[in-house]
This record gives sequence, structure tokens and C-alpha cells, in this order.
Amino acid sequence: MESRLVIVGAGPIGSAAAHAALEDGAAASICAVVDPDPEARDALRAEFDAPGYPSVDHLPEGRPGDVAVAAFTSRADEVAGEINSLVGLHYHVVTTCEELAWPKRHIREALDGSARTGGRVIIAAGANPGFVMDRLPLAVATASRNITAISIERRVDTSTRRDQLVAKTGRGLTTEQFADGVTSGAIGHVGLEISAKLVAGGLGLPTHEVTESIEPVVDSDGVVSG
Repeated sequence: MESRLVIVGAGPIGSAAAHAALEDGAAASICAVVDPDPEARDALRAEFDAPGYPSVDHLPEGRPGDVAVAAFTSRADEVAGEINSLVGLHYHVVTTCEELAWPKRHIREALDGSARTGGRVIIAAGANPGFVMDRLPLAVATASRNITAISIERRVDTSTRRDQLVAKTGRGLTTEQFADGVTSGAIGHVGLEISAKLVAGGLGLPTHEVTESIEPVVDSDGVVSG
């Protein structure tokens, strides 16, 4: 039976996942779009001629091989319940949630139990964490021995990226607004700590402590550019 795809989160990432799955032949069709925002939901479901639902609680049960892509948050505690519900409806789940690339133990064990009980697969996938700042450096590291340190630098022109990413980098803010955003957690990338832990784990090193610092790039007018 051909696989169908449910998109949970009708934003840019969910939309891109839907297009990629169809173009690559990974899915035969988009069978549902889930998003609490009616405007975003209706726009994406109309594009694929699929039914739309405000939450996963309204979804019908999946068929064998059906997959749900959960692409609406970086936080594990915000997506774990949705994933459990999707597995309970007989969907395999792929999520872009950064924190699930290295989840806390209680979340990992709960999701693992749901997957085993439901006979379904749960996968966390993404570019960072998941590839650029962890798997790729680890692949390069296999050509070396006696590694004493790894330094990874990634540069992104956020002016060309989606609005959510621009907001996370504080582009256009004053330095005071940037500092407030860092304190509240609105600014910053969840994946950096996760990537650091993945690199350490890949090298067989214990992770005793991970420290982060966030400093803005400021233009000549004193405005944050990223």
C-alpha cells in the first residue's frame, strides 16, 4: 500500500516537507493538513486538495504506512503529546523538533514506549541538529585520530530565510530588545546545545557541562543584523 503523508504544522517547514516527499516519491499523496491557524491550514490543504483539521484529535485513524510530519515547534514538551496521539492513531511520525534529536530521559522513554506499544516508528530529523553541526563534523572526524578539540562555525544570511528564523536571530532589534529576547528564550537556537551533545556522544566523550553565550551582530546604526 502506498504511503500517505499528514502534515502537522502548515508553516514553511511543513509545506517544504510535503513538496519534497511528493517530488522524491516518498509519499503518494498528502492526506491531511493539521494546524490551529485556519488561514495557514486552508492555504496548504487547498494546494494539495486535502482535508484540514484544527488539531490531531480530529484526525481519522491512519492506514498501514501512513506517516505524519510534525513540524511546528522546537520544544520537546510541546510536541510529545501530539506525537503520542499520532502514534495512537496508527501513524508513523517524523518530527523536525530540535530537542528530540537528544531528548530528556523521561520524554525519550515515554515516546519509545508509545512507539513499541503502537508498532510505529518515531524519527527526529533535521539539518541542525541532525547534520550540519554534528553528523557532518563527525564524518570528517573519522579521518583523524587523537582529537583534542572540535571547532564548528556556521554562517547564515538570515535576510533570505523564513520569518520565524529571522525572529529567532533578533534581526532588526535594538541591542536592548535583543538582550530581553535572549532572557525570555525568544531569541536563540535550540539546536546548538543538542549538536554539542551529539558531537560529544559521537566521539565517545562524556558531556559534563554545556555552556552557551549569545551575542548580536550589530550594524553601524546599532541595529541587530543577526
